Amino acid sequence: MTIETLPQYTSAKSKVTEFPTGIRKHFYDYKPITVFLMSNSEIKVFPLNILKKLVGIEIELSGEKFLMISLYCPPSEELGENINEISTLLLRFSEEMTVILGGFNSKSSIWGPRNVDKRGNIVHELINQFDLVVINDSDSLPSFNGP
Repeated sequence: MTIETLPQYTSAKSKVTEFPTGIRKHFYDYKPITVFLMSNSEIKVFPLNILKKLVGIEIELSGEKFLMISLYCPPSEELGENINEISTLLLRFSEEMTVILGGFNSKSSIWGPRNVDKRGNIVHELINQFDLVVINDSDSLPSFNGP
């Protein structure tokens, strides 16, 4: 199964660009920050929630349904709205296998070599509330280091 997310892969004109025509793209129309790209035409895709910073889709492959969420939470913004959107989708599709791909801009020893911060605590609450499993190498360095 080929499912890719490329947060912030947009041009200066705020459009998702530079992909072959056979690639199905699911993203917000104006200044998207996250996107799902589907190259496998056998995967049925049902868009559920298409927002600037969060894309939620349901996919069906070989009779199995999956809830897929891609999001980016800018460090300059509160997590509340994004966490509420994720929670709503998780409650609505509670019987489906779920994959959440995201940049929460939060710190925790669960997913990286840093102590937990306020944002990390919020993500911990989501993980515990929905009994989610974090799949990440806790020894991996952040993908971006900045001020």
